[in-house]
Amino acid sequence: MRVVVLAATVAALAAAPAHAEQQTALTLVDPTTALTQEPPLAPPAANTPREQEATAFHQRVDSQERITTGVDATGRPVSVAVAQRLHVVGTGDYSYTVPAPVLSVQATSDSESAPGRRTGAILWAGFSDGARTLGADARLQPAAAAPYLPLRLGIRAEVDGSSLRAGERRSGTLSLVLTLYDATRTPAPSASARADLPALVRALDEARRGVYPLGGVTIHARGPVAARTAAVEAPLDVRGEIMFQGGHVAGLHGGRMRFSARLGDGGPLTRTIRFSGPATGVAAPRVRIVARPVEPMRSLVPPRGATWADAARRGPRLDSRRLLTIAEDAHLRAARAHQYDTFLANPGPPRESDGAEYVYVTAPAPAAMSMPGRRRGQGLVLMLALVVIVAGGGLVAWAHL
Repeated sequence: MRVVVLAATVAALAAAPAHAEQQTALTLVDPTTALTQEPPLAPPAANTPREQEATAFHQRVDSQERITTGVDATGRPVSVAVAQRLHVVGTGDYSYTVPAPVLSVQATSDSESAPGRRTGAILWAGFSDGARTLGADARLQPAAAAPYLPLRLGIRAEVDGSSLRAGERRSGTLSLVLTLYDATRTPAPSASARADLPALVRALDEARRGVYPLGGVTIHARGPVAARTAAVEAPLDVRGEIMFQGGHVAGLHGGRMRFSARLGDGGPLTRTIRFSGPATGVAAPRVRIVARPVEPMRSLVPPRGATWADAARRGPRLDSRRLLTIAEDAHLRAARAHQYDTFLANPGPPRESDGAEYVYVTAPAPAAMSMPGRRRGQGLVLMLALVVIVAGGGLVAWAHL
């Protein structure tokens, strides 16, 4: 919401006479600013729960989530499940609604209450005597939840140029390509102007320490202010492993390959991992990948010196317009990362202490729906017999009309 207000202000200022020296207060957004409607997941449009009631209660609520996505052999999501733990601190009644395209939900082993369910929401109601843990294991509709996952995968495994399918083992030259893509980038309204250099330096050094104050940071700009559109993402720290169970792959100890990467944060959104080598009796690979949204660091490295204050002392003519862009993008990236800290909504007041990790694992192959030959033949005979009986009954009924 603060971003939209800023955009309107910038547009109005941009229309002002260019020769007038203007003093304008700009706000670097705070970490709870939502740049898009989702995440956290919103209720279905056709069945919107009533307005969140948590604001009527005085408890603090911290949310910790693990989102586990099952992917097929190509990396496509086929299942999404969330384990969410709400740590309620405070005394009194609570009644919380957590929007989610939920198929089923049950309490976690450490939950002190049982969640309820209705179409489009997980429900909590009860009394907190000072502190309470509410834990829900929820299975979500993949088609509704998967578009809002922060990481997308592409997996291609071939032996001698032909795709390695689930359930088969082959020997030859193995070629593996795993693509990781940060899917969180979004446009955000921002501003361009000459701004107060000391205030910018302080804001940048605080951001490097992970300090993004609630309410944002006020920066005074001088002269005309122009509107700009920033393209920002939630930086993702990704680590994982690729596993070949059984067989032998030359060059891979134990048939495993581990990797780590940071996506975004001023760097590429995509990372491609490749491997090629001889393999004997190899099966399709399995993956386990963990992605965590993090605050920006790489994009906040000062041009010279250990800190931005040091850089300003060494080069007092730093371009304040450029520094404003870096500071705005850092605050927007931090806000975007905070959005992905709650894939399911925290029903309490806005918090900075929420956290989420996204786990991607190879989903088990679907069970075959075939029957053994003899049973299948018996089933066909029974079906034909049933058709004959029904048809005969119909003829008898017709004859008595």
